[in-house]
Amino acid sequence: MIDPRPAAPGAWPPPPSGTVLPATPPPRPTDGVSVAALVCSLLGVLGVPAVVLGGMGLARTAGGRRTGRGLAVAGLVLGGLQVLAGAVALVALVLLASGQDAWEEAVWPASDEVNGAQDLRTGDCLDEEGSDALGWDVVVRDCAGEHTAEVLVLVTAQGAPGSPDAFPGDDALQEQADLACTAALAGALDGADAVAGAADLVPDWYVPTADGWAAGDRTIDCLVVGLDADGWSVPLTGSLLAGTLASGVATTV
Repeated sequence: MIDPRPAAPGAWPPPPSGTVLPATPPPRPTDGVSVAALVCSLLGVLGVPAVVLGGMGLARTAGGRRTGRGLAVAGLVLGGLQVLAGAVALVALVLLASGQDAWEEAVWPASDEVNGAQDLRTGDCLDEEGSDALGWDVVVRDCAGEHTAEVLVLVTAQGAPGSPDAFPGDDALQEQADLACTAALAGALDGADAVAGAADLVPDWYVPTADGWAAGDRTIDCLVVGLDADGWSVPLTGSLLAGTLASGVATTV
């Protein structure tokens, strides 16, 4: 029997018997490797892992099997920029260090740090760096360049009277050094031509401190230094012991 009533406006007729509606496709999963690539790149210190994971993410999201391709691209780009920045910084540090070494070599050729005056040897040319409880810290220089002093001789200090191993005291060490180093400079200048110049050559010395003596230091370092008329230090060039001391200094004691 046919229903004589008209269908309501806009109404759809029911589907024929046995018709199956198409199923909704399941959502595609987000690729975890691509997510990890982005996270590593955002940390700022994991550029290499971000690049590696980004490349893997691109492969895993090819063909639309998984979502997250944009995450993989972002991780790959940011990680690559971090790797590039790190490489540039490393090259800059290497160049800076090389330039610093070259500058120091040009200003102070063949310089060598020395822990203390107790490590000096006869003929060393040097500059003072500072002092500590054990004595003076110095830097050995090439005698051909400018320096403030030259080691003339090393003298063994004498201990307290009646007790050779006991510290003799600062005053006694200064007296020993004055006698020994004045004689050493006079001997080095013996036979040298006296040259009137801008500086006088005078003796100087390092003596063991009380702490240095307790640590086994028994050496008096006899030096020669140059002073101007006002008593200020004048740089020396060349070696008095080697006979290459530059002219322009007076050979007085």
